[in-house]
Amino acid sequence: MLRHKKHASAFIAFLMAFALIFTSSGIGSLTFTKADDTQTIYYNGESITLSEHALYVNQNLASSSGYSYKTLQEAVANAIPGTKDNPTIIYLEPDVYWTDDYTKTEDRDKNDLIGLIIPQAYITLVGMTGNRDDVVIASDRGQNAGANGNFNTIGVGDGFHAKDLTIGNYCNVDLVYERDTTKNHTKRQEAVTQAQAVTKVPGITDMDEWFFENCNIISRLNLFSRDDRPKRSLIKDCHLECTDESLGTGYITIFENCTFSLFSNTPCGGASFYMQAFLGCEFTTQLSDNKTITLCKNTKPFAFIDCDFKGDMTGMEWKQSNFSDDIRQIVSNNTLNGQPLTISPDYTDLSVTPDGEQMKAFKYNGEYNIYNLLNGAGYDEWDPLNQKDYMPTGAWNIQFDYPGIAKDVVPVLQGNVSDSLQVTPVVLGGNDKTVTWSTEDDTLVIEPQADGTVIVKGDNSTLDNKKGCLVATATNGMKKVLHFTVTPKIFEAPVLSEKPVLSAPENGMINVTYAFTDNSEAADESIINWYRATDKEGTDKVLVAQTTYVDSDAKPYSSYVLRLDDVNHYIICEVIPKRSNSVEGSSVFTAASELIKSAYVADEQKQSYNVDLEHLAYIEAENDTEENNYEWKNTLEAGNWYGGFYLPAEYREGGEWSDKAYKPVSGELPYTYAQGASGASGTTGLQTTTQGARLVYVDDTARKDMSMTLTLSPHKTGAQGFGSAKQFIDIYFKYDAKTMTGYGLRIARVPSISDPALSSFAAKSCTFTLMEYKNGVAIPLEDSVISTAFLPGCTIKLDVTGNTFTADVTTTSSQDSASSIMPHEVHLSHVFENEVNSYSGIGFQHTGTSGAGKSGNRVTIHSVSVDYKGVTGEVIDVPDNDINNGNDDINKDTDDREDVPDSSVDVVPTGDSSDMRILIMLMAVSGLAIGMTVAKSKNSLKAFK
Repeated sequence: MLRHKKHASAFIAFLMAFALIFTSSGIGSLTFTKADDTQTIYYNGESITLSEHALYVNQNLASSSGYSYKTLQEAVANAIPGTKDNPTIIYLEPDVYWTDDYTKTEDRDKNDLIGLIIPQAYITLVGMTGNRDDVVIASDRGQNAGANGNFNTIGVGDGFHAKDLTIGNYCNVDLVYERDTTKNHTKRQEAVTQAQAVTKVPGITDMDEWFFENCNIISRLNLFSRDDRPKRSLIKDCHLECTDESLGTGYITIFENCTFSLFSNTPCGGASFYMQAFLGCEFTTQLSDNKTITLCKNTKPFAFIDCDFKGDMTGMEWKQSNFSDDIRQIVSNNTLNGQPLTISPDYTDLSVTPDGEQMKAFKYNGEYNIYNLLNGAGYDEWDPLNQKDYMPTGAWNIQFDYPGIAKDVVPVLQGNVSDSLQVTPVVLGGNDKTVTWSTEDDTLVIEPQADGTVIVKGDNSTLDNKKGCLVATATNGMKKVLHFTVTPKIFEAPVLSEKPVLSAPENGMINVTYAFTDNSEAADESIINWYRATDKEGTDKVLVAQTTYVDSDAKPYSSYVLRLDDVNHYIICEVIPKRSNSVEGSSVFTAASELIKSAYVADEQKQSYNVDLEHLAYIEAENDTEENNYEWKNTLEAGNWYGGFYLPAEYREGGEWSDKAYKPVSGELPYTYAQGASGASGTTGLQTTTQGARLVYVDDTARKDMSMTLTLSPHKTGAQGFGSAKQFIDIYFKYDAKTMTGYGLRIARVPSISDPALSSFAAKSCTFTLMEYKNGVAIPLEDSVISTAFLPGCTIKLDVTGNTFTADVTTTSSQDSASSIMPHEVHLSHVFENEVNSYSGIGFQHTGTSGAGKSGNRVTIHSVSVDYKGVTGEVIDVPDNDINNGNDDINKDTDDREDVPDSSVDVVPTGDSSDMRILIMLMAVSGLAIGMTVAKSKNSLKAFK
């Protein structure tokens, strides 16, 4: 309510009061001007003189003047930075303040994802009525819903304070404004997408002290953007609505006396680093079939004190899976529907109820100790509730710092009592930062230091790894633990008694034998790698299989299964000696095998291909420049796997999803054999580990009928499969990687679904589409099917019989009843008008965000098997003396096994003259003229040889 100070008559005062009534009611506005331009508003029963630190916004003003503004944007643009003692306050009349023009149909660019940026330090926004429903700061855009990225209603800076208002992103929530229903706004779309309410201002690295007081903070997915900024946030007497990955940011987030409406199972996502405390809060849940709240994806510290949970939830876990033994969460007096709540009841050691002295750090004399929780971490003093004078201080958490620290990674020590790690305690809360060090067993040897740190050593004389536990105890009794893995004492590498020897091919395999000179009982964990070469010297050898020790029962890969790809090649083996309690030794190569003949390959390997994912090796792709769309520069040779970063046509300039183009990340492999996480927890397989992960197998054998079955698990558990919309996995089938032509199945997370009955399920399902690829361009063969089948335990079968191409997708995961309107299985079919192609290659292309720190967005492939339906693809044996042995003496004795140098250099074959000699000989033997006819039709690109 705006008026200008007058020294005139009561009549003028009456007129001004009349004007205030009109202004506050939204009916109209009157302004008065005097010579000194002094302006006054009434707030909370007091007169406030407007100034550079007190601004006023009323959208019903005729125009802006002085320190009063018609729009919030104008006020922010003219606001000066405040200080902690003298913030700049912007007073807001009741209204809906849009930070973005929702009527504009064009998407906001990926570099323009904040509706209103408030970069100034210590800005306070205040709703003038005290009712948080009366002032609404709003936007309605989200990821792929009016914006090319996660859109935010406001971005705020250091020392931001909001009071008595609502901040909402109404992309997936209806805005209901009871003061004036003409300002109600229907959500942009039903499908829930990343639409954030609050984020930090870009470019400000030092950010602290966010305070939200009596506010509504409304959205669904990603309420707050997660970051290491601000350092501290206090959210008091607020109401928050969200689904997943929404609550908590920075290092310390305190929720006091807040209410929450939770619509999904993982509300906290990454959470805060030092502490995320919920004090006297009330939660109401409205979940789907899964009635368990899995609070967080990562191991982060929480405190739940005096919290009440209501609604349909039946239990709560600290995180989704892979519980860390180091978790020590604070709990006290929490209930679920009136009954005591135990969080993670199968892991009760992870929860600690503070005793009387320790509880003072959180609550004292019936009042929550906000001052203590916000301080004691080395930051500037902050006392927003003026508690300093009467609140005690004390430790509320202990963190550890040590070299090589990594999230959810247990530190490892050798058990030789010489390997050591120096651990520094970080006591949070209170003024006394000292701890007392102890251990729970004799596996760890500790040496406390004068500076408060401790040197930790491992003692393990067994042959198995042992677990040790370090305990730090603060002066108020608060404890924190750090577990170590202590390996057996590490010895020098074992010595080979003689050079490893390859057996003759037998039963479709070649074995390598070797022995150590010692008699140790420690397990053999030697690294055994297998190579294929066109000459005995191995000058062009290519790694084709390797040892991994991911599976719990993994052994050295000492028996290599021969395939037709090996025919007319030599096999060479590399042995790197190692025991479970030793370092690795120097690699030693065997002599080359005899020339592999077709008869040496087992019949089942000729008729099918059960891909050994555990030992699979692939040639890394060499990418071209960004200007050339990172095309692969490798010469693709038959019989090899190739893997690397790739940017499909959809993401290139002019492509359907070019707004989601991505770049390679240095050091990230495309596929890695690894343990699954999240939805794939407890499994192993070949895992996508970078965005744009492409893997192809090159097979030049001509075949018509063919089938492929694979099992895989997306790490996502909501049937959405990927981190965001406009991401997919292509499963290549009957595919020629050289020309990028063939068939396949695409599973995609799409921005929206046109079917009104299914439109709200875009973030809870995937589309499944049969594809034909022509020179790298994907063309749908039939309409897509929307399903919830892309869940952990997914089985996919692709088949071509005659002219019919089918895909069948099932899953062992149950369907959420809320999604029962959609099919939980997929059965697709397409009949080609002309003959199918004769390609035999397979592969995968994954465009999801699955790099470092994104394990929850990955896919783990458990098995891949191909049935060639009786077409063996027989390869004609070439006499040994017709193979290029790397020199001019092609009549050299083939039984003379030359030693291969003890060095390993992966050489990508570039096509030598031996391939041409083989081709010429084959033509001569068969008397066939080889030609190729390429015929184009509506549905196929055929190649006949």
